[in-house]
Amino acid sequence: MDEPILIIIRGNSGSGKTYLAKKVQNYYGTKRSFLIQQDIIRRDILHSDDHVGNISIELMTKMIEFGKQNYEITILEGILRKDVYSEMIEEAVNEFEGRALVFYLDISFEQTIKNNNKKEISFSTEQLKSWWREKDYLNDSDIVMNDSNEQLILKRVVELMI
Repeated sequence: MDEPILIIIRGNSGSGKTYLAKKVQNYYGTKRSFLIQQDIIRRDILHSDDHVGNISIELMTKMIEFGKQNYEITILEGILRKDVYSEMIEEAVNEFEGRALVFYLDISFEQTIKNNNKKEISFSTEQLKSWWREKDYLNDSDIVMNDSNEQLILKRVVELMI
């Protein structure tokens, strides 16, 4: 890879975003790839609510730029709601001059509950329901993945990058 690439992995809570992002990073190696996790930035570091203009947007934007300057692959993963993050994502994709893949994991609510129940720290079904965004696509260029088999999704991500 000559030019840096941006991979964005979006979807509902429990859709497998974090799992997939870590698998992609492991596949390419931590020396080549930089992983930015929305939950870690917004919730754990900044303790910010998820609304338009929240301070995590500015920090993630700076981290995306850092990734572009220092790594072959920058991976951004999170729910990244369209109504809150679409402008940031669009600017990031433009910054990478088209060398960006935006994935949306369109997994059923039932599957997200199953995935959530496997987590070390899981959320209640009511919480998942309150966060649920049906088909929260950004635009027609989203690569929609609706297979719940994580290995098939990882294989497809890798194939698209070649």
